[in-house]
Amino acid sequence: TILVPGVRFRPYFAGLKISPLHGENGALAAGVVYTGDGDEDRMMYYGVGTLALGDGWISAGYSVGDQFGGGLGTIGAEYPVSTVTRMMTELWFPTDESDVLLCVGARFQLDFMQVDVGCYLPVTGQRGDYLTYLPWLGGTFVL
Repeated sequence: TILVPGVRFRPYFAGLKISPLHGENGALAAGVVYTGDGDEDRMMYYGVGTLALGDGWISAGYSVGDQFGGGLGTIGAEYPVSTVTRMMTELWFPTDESDVLLCVGARFQLDFMQVDVGCYLPVTGQRGDYLTYLPWLGGTFVL
């Protein structure tokens, strides 16, 4: 969620991702996310593939759910800058002519979890009552 004083918009999410195929060269995964913004709760289902290229990774995914007029495509990249830190970028492009978002950030890999910090920025024309940028803080437990 966003903890910025004076901002009513409070998105949140929790999810489960299963990666039945994974190895040094890449992975395929699917998952479900429960998300909302304080006014309405939603479910989102997604699939994602990751491919190792040299020291980094590229990924592509697609999500469907009742918060989208259609679907949501994603393209991302990660590159390690130390043994525990990776720089990340991700492009979100809804299929319903909504604004395209770009995320830039970092992922910190701990023994049993990952912590992500970053910022989402609108790439195309901004509409509606939301922030020009959206700070991001996320955590993932690795089982």
